[in-house]
Amino acid sequence: MVGQWEQGYLKGSPAVTEQAFGQGKAIRYGSLFDLDASRYLLRRYAAEVGLKPMVQNLPDQIEVTRRTKGRTDFYFLLNHDDTAAEANIGDSYFDVLAGAVAPARLVFAPFDYYVLRRDRLHD
Repeated sequence: MVGQWEQGYLKGSPAVTEQAFGQGKAIRYGSLFDLDASRYLLRRYAAEVGLKPMVQNLPDQIEVTRRTKGRTDFYFLLNHDDTAAEANIGDSYFDVLAGAVAPARLVFAPFDYYVLRRDRLHD
């Protein structure tokens, strides 16, 4: 059992369970699937298999997706909140929209976005 109900008539009953199956596992989620639950479960299972974020140090309100063409990765970073946000992404990105090297620290206005590019030296 991964998680259990904390109140109501199901108190103490499983809300999330896991069962090994072949080389993987089946996960049963019998609760309300909200943003907090999805973040918890994604972090739990990503860490379990050693997955790391595509871009480090992003606040929760920033979504990142990646598209790849050959040895070039394109990152689309979107601020989904009506408040400003900052992210220290480090070096080695190119800001496609500005046509210049991206700063290590990005500042997002509310609902702002960046399109970044990074070339991979090795696969």
